[in-house]
Amino acid sequence: MLTGLQHAHKYLGYLTFLMAVLGLIVALAGAAKDSKKAGILDKIHRHAFMHCGRLSVVLGLALLFMKYGTDGAFATWGWWVGLVAWGGIEPISKRMVNAEIAAVQGGGQGSSKLIIGTVLEVVILTAVVGIMTMARLGKL
Repeated sequence: MLTGLQHAHKYLGYLTFLMAVLGLIVALAGAAKDSKKAGILDKIHRHAFMHCGRLSVVLGLALLFMKYGTDGAFATWGWWVGLVAWGGIEPISKRMVNAEIAAVQGGGQGSSKLIIGTVLEVVILTAVVGIMTMARLGKL
């Protein structure tokens, strides 16, 4: 069961990263100005990126407590760094990306917050994937 959880957590994390990069590409392609592209970004961001990321966090926490128990789970700092970093992605998503997508789809003009938000999400997620990979390989 632990092996299945490890694979699900790892590959959902990779899928989340891929969706973040794909969302950044769509945002750079003009989603702040075009309602159709904003709709595509909305689907990628809300349904693929956020849902896969949240599921990966839940699976990671389940794996953490199943593998180390309640006592040893707090000693593994790499897992907690990933959780706190995902906690930073949530407000960026709500206040920068989703708000700008809603503004563009409502007929308004988007601002640079959309691109800045997607770039921040990719940067944070890159750090999380890097920390998790290094922790898994025993480099941390």
